[in-house]
Amino acid sequence: MLNFTLQCTGADFSVDAQDVEDEDQWPQRLEDLQSAHLDEQPADYPLISRDKAYRSFRQTVEDFCESLIEGLHRSALLYDAEEKIGSKLQSWLGSMADGGNRAFRHTAVVLSISMASALCDIADEITSSVSTSRKQLESEKRKKTPNKGRINTIQTSIRENEERLETIDGILRDGFDALWIHRYRDIDPKIRTECFVGLARWIQTYRQMFFESQYVRYLGWGLSDMVTQVRAAVVQQLRRIYELKSSVAALRTFTGRFLRRLIEMATRDADVGVRVSTVELLGSIRDMGLMEGEDVDAVGQLVF
Repeated sequence: MLNFTLQCTGADFSVDAQDVEDEDQWPQRLEDLQSAHLDEQPADYPLISRDKAYRSFRQTVEDFCESLIEGLHRSALLYDAEEKIGSKLQSWLGSMADGGNRAFRHTAVVLSISMASALCDIADEITSSVSTSRKQLESEKRKKTPNKGRINTIQTSIRENEERLETIDGILRDGFDALWIHRYRDIDPKIRTECFVGLARWIQTYRQMFFESQYVRYLGWGLSDMVTQVRAAVVQQLRRIYELKSSVAALRTFTGRFLRRLIEMATRDADVGVRVSTVELLGSIRDMGLMEGEDVDAVGQLVF
């Protein structure tokens, strides 16, 4: 799997068991590989290549990551306390993204975000299962003659799923701290955009973890990015989040904090496309009742 991540960069290198035996040596080993790759002066790399051979490369890689995480989940290897395969993968990708080689950084970000997205899908599925099990447990307990065997089975299922969620949460935090928190400020706007789009997906999919101010605020900071491409992507993702009817209460604090910036973007952003998209976002915010007084009037003038 580690060699797969290297090959995705377009580099013709590999590592053996001895190279990766000591996790503390990963950063130095990857630094050496990045330097060797740069010495070859590559023109581009698979993720951005326009070569027909790589036309479906990104989708293939993302599908592979999803299948990999799903397979680890179904086989329970993802939850092996000794192997810690999920955290190790995120640690490797974090080290891979920490360097001057753009091909390595960009590829590591896409792989990490794809894996994290698959984890969020699984976490959402498990969360729903736990919720259903809790309802079944309460229903069984209310019966005149509760089935103790069924109660024990349901309680065991809830406990196992909660332990799995704890493991997934740990892997997601490891990935966020090892890679995302550093790359959302990357010098490359494409990489910054990847980070914001990925975070927005997690917020929408795994609300229990990511729909918290400590994560959502990063989207607000992305509104001040110097590059139009990044600001446009953040506004687009916020529009999707605000369209969720269940988001009203959770977004109230975010709206209060970044409303001024959104109004400023709607009236003064250098890019007309960003201005139009922000006006539409503000219209949604107004319709959700998250504005008051003069802000409602100001946005009304922009919309109409």
